[in-house]
Amino acid sequence: MTTTSQVDPVHTAPATEPPRWRAARVSWYDTTKGFGFLTPATGPDVFVDYTAIDLPGFKTLTTGQPVIFTATDTPHGPEATRVIPYRRERKDAHTRSDAHRAPGRRRRCFGRAA
Repeated sequence: MTTTSQVDPVHTAPATEPPRWRAARVSWYDTTKGFGFLTPATGPDVFVDYTAIDLPGFKTLTTGQPVIFTATDTPHGPEATRVIPYRRERKDAHTRSDAHRAPGRRRRCFGRAA
């Protein structure tokens, strides 16, 4: 029986090319075992080992956390070679001009209607 593997061009590149950074979310990560999977917007899920996480100290990821990563193709599928987690800024965060305003107070409009 012959099996053929479809190679994902995103995860294969000549050694002379710089690594391609991609965005993904953590599908799941088991801190005890030290591995999990990332789900990019396109392509298959990517295996991630704790050694690929670029964080000082205790290296862990949380489900749903956004990350950027580089990957390589292995016989078992794509595997992350470097993962950098980041936080997205909250949409409901106060702007700098709102910092002086008391909670619950609305912004006033001083323009006149024509």
